[in-house]
Amino acid sequence: MDIPHLATILSSTFDPNLREEAEKKLNEIHKLPGFLSLLLQVVMSNEVQIPVRQSGGIYLKNMIAQYWKDRDPSELIDGVAPFVIAEQDKVTIRENIVEAVIHAPELIRIQLTVCVSQILRFDFPDKWPGVIDKVNGFLAENSQGTWMGALLTLYQVVKKYE
Repeated sequence: MDIPHLATILSSTFDPNLREEAEKKLNEIHKLPGFLSLLLQVVMSNEVQIPVRQSGGIYLKNMIAQYWKDRDPSELIDGVAPFVIAEQDKVTIRENIVEAVIHAPELIRIQLTVCVSQILRFDFPDKWPGVIDKVNGFLAENSQGTWMGALLTLYQVVKKYE
């Protein structure tokens, strides 16, 4: 799967005639390793229309909220081990989410900031110690364009300790 294919599936959710099939396809593929990383690429692609990117951002936020937390595999839900996002996707998201918040349009930035908050809740500081250095690097740049996203990310770190 690639960015245009996933963008087409997301845009199909807007069409009442295609919505059911698109949602079915998303349910089939959302558990595949690499899906979340590709979804973030769709959200950040300037080649994809803003409503589709926003839809992808909402889907990303919901996936992170529901499936980011590590769970005990013995914790069966309806006889099945609970789904957790693949570690390779988690690593990719942690490596790129701050830049995504910085460069995203405002409508998408809101969703991505919620993603950062959820990730920090479960992974900071043990699994994501580098987020502070990354934010500091963006704040130290002489580029006001990066400050808003960096400050929003820093605010999410601060909120964890309120």
